Amino acid sequence: MNGSIARASRCSNGATGARVAKKDLTLVISVEGEDDRAVPLEEISEFVLAGPVALTTPAVHELLRREVPIAWMSSGFRFLGSTGPHGPRSAVSRTAQYVAAVDPLRRLAFARELVAAKIRNQRTMLRRNWRRLIHVQARLLARFLLGEIPAYPHYIPR
Repeated sequence: MNGSIARASRCSNGATGARVAKKDLTLVISVEGEDDRAVPLEEISEFVLAGPVALTTPAVHELLRREVPIAWMSSGFRFLGSTGPHGPRSAVSRTAQYVAAVDPLRRLAFARELVAAKIRNQRTMLRRNWRRLIHVQARLLARFLLGEIPAYPHYIPR
C-alpha cells in the first residue's frame, strides 16, 4: 500500500448519497449525475466516509481482509467511529510512544521538534495573513482613539 487515502463524501455538484461498492479489484464510487470513479484496492491504506455514503458489505469485507481502517464521519467531518484493524499495528505504535515518553532525552527532542514546527507554522500564517492583521489592528486603534472601546486590546479578535 502506498499510503493513499480514499475519500467518499458529498460531491461537488451538491448531490448527496454516494454509494461505494467492490468490483473485482477496485472500489467503485457512484454518485447520481456523475461518472463512476474506480479506485484500485491496492492503492488504499485508509478509507474515509463523510456524510450520507452507503458502503456495501462486500466492500467492507474486502477492506477488512486487507486491514484497511474505515473512518465514519458526519457531513461536517466530525468523527463518528471507525471499523477495521486496531490491534497489532496500533498496539506497536502505542508501545513505542510509551517507551519514548519515559526517556528524558527523547522527550526533550520531541518537544524541540514540536516547538520548531509550531514556530514554522506561525511564520507561514503571519506571512499569509499580515495585511489583514495590520488592517484589523489599525481599526482597533482608531476605535480606541475615538473612545468607542474602553481599552486597546493586545490581541486580534476573530
